[in-house]
Amino acid sequence: LKGKIVIQTERHGEAWYVDPEYVYLLNSLSLLTFNTPGHVDHPGTTVQLIGATVLMFKWLAGVLSGNWQPLPVAVLSSPEDFLHAINLALNLLIAIAIYSAARAAYRASGSIIAALVLQLSLFLFSENLMALPRVTPEPLMIAALFGLAVPLITWILRHDDVESGPAPSIAAGILLGFGVVTKI
Repeated sequence: LKGKIVIQTERHGEAWYVDPEYVYLLNSLSLLTFNTPGHVDHPGTTVQLIGATVLMFKWLAGVLSGNWQPLPVAVLSSPEDFLHAINLALNLLIAIAIYSAARAAYRASGSIIAALVLQLSLFLFSENLMALPRVTPEPLMIAALFGLAVPLITWILRHDDVESGPAPSIAAGILLGFGVVTKI
């Protein structure tokens, strides 16, 4: 992956020019400054919205710590810091979704092995590992998939006759809609 970035850097100049993460960063900044994002011909609106939320909180944390700058100046003067913050938020969503899915698997099946296998399934495909350090829609798809596993595992493996009501169906519908809006 680094070799590809180096080739692109040599061919086009700075890496930010061809790096898709900067598109998401600048579109998130555009949303916060009430401008239309320049790149709307792809999925990834949810990445831009989450990015805008993270940008706002990171900027506010900087302001509260005494480092006041206008939002665009703060983002453009240290874009890598803001990209790392967005990536941290995406990876936290993945971690929460994986934990929730494993917990649902353990509660429904009573098997710690099933819960561990579910958690380790993240490492089955190299594409998942390549998506983790990026600010793209793919980390959100990973989170949506593991999040969707929570109501589905509960529904499929439920052994008692207790009616759980419409909550799992509503949760599954919301997560499917989130996945569609994000990338599918």
